[in-house]
Amino acid sequence: MAARFRILWMSMTIVFVCTATVFAAGFLVKAGMQGENVKQVQQLLTDQGYSVGAIDGICGSATVKAIKKFQTENNLAVDGIVGEETYQRLSRTKLEPSRSGIPRELWVDASAYSAFDAGNSSRTATGALVKKGLWR
Repeated sequence: MAARFRILWMSMTIVFVCTATVFAAGFLVKAGMQGENVKQVQQLLTDQGYSVGAIDGICGSATVKAIKKFQTENNLAVDGIVGEETYQRLSRTKLEPSRSGIPRELWVDASAYSAFDAGNSSRTATGALVKKGLWR
């Protein structure tokens, strides 16, 4: 079981490493947005001493003010929007690979199927039977 999990984990890591730039290039947080990306930005700002109020996943005026202050202090375009450049600086994650070719940090969202979870059937969205080792 542990060996299969390691193989699955390594395979997922390779896929995400190959597409890390695509994910980061699509990163955007701006006024009025809600969700996990906003929470992530709020946490990063708070960790670096920029007050966003509550970490609630809502990009309100306090979050925009903190983003602008961060951008000002880091010589970035001050627009109150966390796009690729602001996110890279904020997370201190360079999208270029390290010397080993693997990014130092990678944020991902992952999901899985289980036929035993309430509300799920024994089939995936594509109709495949849920079973151990299903990769598609």
